[in-house]
Amino acid sequence: MKIALALLGGLLAGQRAQLATQLSRTYLVSIEGVRLHEGEGVRSFELRKWGVVYRAVCHVPYDWEITAGSVGPGGKLAGEAGHGTSMVRAGDNKTLRALALVELDGPVQKYDIPIRDGVRPATFGGWIVIDHEIAAGRSLLDL
Repeated sequence: MKIALALLGGLLAGQRAQLATQLSRTYLVSIEGVRLHEGEGVRSFELRKWGVVYRAVCHVPYDWEITAGSVGPGGKLAGEAGHGTSMVRAGDNKTLRALALVELDGPVQKYDIPIRDGVRPATFGGWIVIDHEIAAGRSLLDL
């Protein structure tokens, strides 16, 4: 048994470079680096993807709705807070981490690339909606 495992390990190690180029890569998708000021919160987001396969939604923040899906090479991951108190605040930097497991067959393409017949989209793109709280006891007319 030890010899068979050692030989198998040697075969795998010898073909590591070849296997790495043939296998898809799996990543956890997170939304990080959003700069929020006092009284602001992330209410919703939508992340569009190209050439990515969603394997699982891994984390749903409390009182959020998360949807993920693909149609051909395109698709999206979207989320929305149930109400204002469940928005992601400045100190909640871990709330939108590890949202989904995705698989890529190639490298991440950061920007759209112009091609003869149009544009090859970036691997990921999207938007975030940031809301501002209104001070308690004041209306919009008072501000």
